[in-house]
Amino acid sequence: MVPRYSAYASLFPVFLQTCLAQDTSIVSVPYELTYLLPSPFHGNLFHSFVNGTNTSDTLTNELLQSATKAPFISYDDEFLALLGQNPAIELIEERPGNFAREAGVWISDRNELWYTTWINDGPTHVEILDLKNNSIRNLTSSQPLKNPNGGFYHQGLINSYMFITVLPFAGDSTTTDRLPQGLWRWDSQKKVLLPAISRTEFPVANGVRPSRDQKTLWVTDFGGDERSGIWGLPAQVGAPAIYKYDLNEDMWPVNKRTFGVSRMQAPDGIRIDDKGRVWTGEGEGVAVRSSQGKVIGVFNGQFFTTDSVNTAILQFELVGDVLVVLGQNKLWTVKLAETVYSA
Repeated sequence: MVPRYSAYASLFPVFLQTCLAQDTSIVSVPYELTYLLPSPFHGNLFHSFVNGTNTSDTLTNELLQSATKAPFISYDDEFLALLGQNPAIELIEERPGNFAREAGVWISDRNELWYTTWINDGPTHVEILDLKNNSIRNLTSSQPLKNPNGGFYHQGLINSYMFITVLPFAGDSTTTDRLPQGLWRWDSQKKVLLPAISRTEFPVANGVRPSRDQKTLWVTDFGGDERSGIWGLPAQVGAPAIYKYDLNEDMWPVNKRTFGVSRMQAPDGIRIDDKGRVWTGEGEGVAVRSSQGKVIGVFNGQFFTTDSVNTAILQFELVGDVLVVLGQNKLWTVKLAETVYSA
């Protein structure tokens, strides 16, 4: 055993016992376990880290097992501070079938959350959660919407197409990734539509979000072994990754680098909070990464959904100091200890 691991292991049982003694709604897992496990160990990438990892150490296994059904899994003190002492979870609605699946759009001046049903279940529609009283109603629109499956809010307007975002500093330019061959950029002032990023950089681009200061753009790729085939692509094309781009003075994405990779399934919805943390809907749940890319915690999909193995949390929304989780057949709110996204 190397000296570093020996010293770490001698203190580890005490730390694990402390973790196990904490409030069961929040399970703190030492971050070191994400890269340094007691040997021998086995991991199953078809499951979450806590549900698919088994080691030679009994205390480690007990800790991971205790986290499998906990709503909050913490890897860092920053995540604990985000949750606070008593994060309040509220189940707003539960139905026999899926209903809360895509979009997740906060209308701040009305304090409403708009979301859509899932296109895989058939024709979709928009539902509205009134956050003032937690009531839910269907959207009544002046024109019929054909299978809305995602959305973005900008200056009183809701764009209901799939995967669209707005760059206000670029004169209301928009980007969307569901047109052919990658990510496209629409300039609403000049009336010009141009390709911004080639599809060769991410064959199954999904979520798109700029930072609050409009200097950075993140794009999620839904590719990889399990997913590319769904889109008619070779299995090895793409990756379940989050990519980070700088936005230059003309608001074009440059300087691509890999920001993070999902362990289970792939990143879908993405949000950037006021502190630059990156939130993504993944197979493990809603993963929260620091501005440097470290996973600091997870809102556990095994708690917030009925089938976390086969169906990930795709979308969610940050609403002031509240996280709204679209959990397939369940709609949740989680009250946080700090404002993560201001209006």
